[in-house]
Amino acid sequence: MPSDMVEQQNSEMDNSAEELARRLNISTMNHTFDKFEKVKGTEEMLDALISIAKGNSDRKFVFLYGTTGNGKTFLIEALLAEWASKGIFVRYNTNSQLMRLLKSHMHPSSTPSYSYEEMFDRVCNRDRLIIDDVGMGTVEGTWELATLEDIINERYHRRYFPKPIMTIMATNKDITKIPARIISRFYDPEVSIVIFNSAPDYRTRRV
Repeated sequence: MPSDMVEQQNSEMDNSAEELARRLNISTMNHTFDKFEKVKGTEEMLDALISIAKGNSDRKFVFLYGTTGNGKTFLIEALLAEWASKGIFVRYNTNSQLMRLLKSHMHPSSTPSYSYEEMFDRVCNRDRLIIDDVGMGTVEGTWELATLEDIINERYHRRYFPKPIMTIMATNKDITKIPARIISRFYDPEVSIVIFNSAPDYRTRRV
């Protein structure tokens, strides 16, 4: 194949990957399990998410926590990339993004497609819901915490519905700072798992 055709084909593939990354709201499709730099403390989280990606896990509520920069978001993006390769497209959300989305539907005139209640129900009914950076970004007030609690409770109550749902939440915060009524759903031994990533910040290790 002529080199210019190869370059064009590679460019089209790159553009396709970039477009898919935008659709999934992730930084890059290059964050994969194979490219993750496994260090001490990341083993349990890595193994759990690989198991979920392969469909070998029955955990429906997964809570990931650990210090900033130690691979949590990378592994979540790797999970989404793996799902996408199987035709399962799941959008990445930070908690701030999710709260802003819901707030934008509080005024029907500005969002004619769905009312707030309709959008809230759509979030609660997603087959797979990712909520990263809980407690980060914007200051979480009473409304944000109550709304997050409502989402988790609604999804928890639907855990035995015929249509399977999965909720993955991650935070850099001290887990004791997460409201008890939220975190308790992730401690149900029948459907949930809480995983601590004890690895240090990758960026500081490279300095």
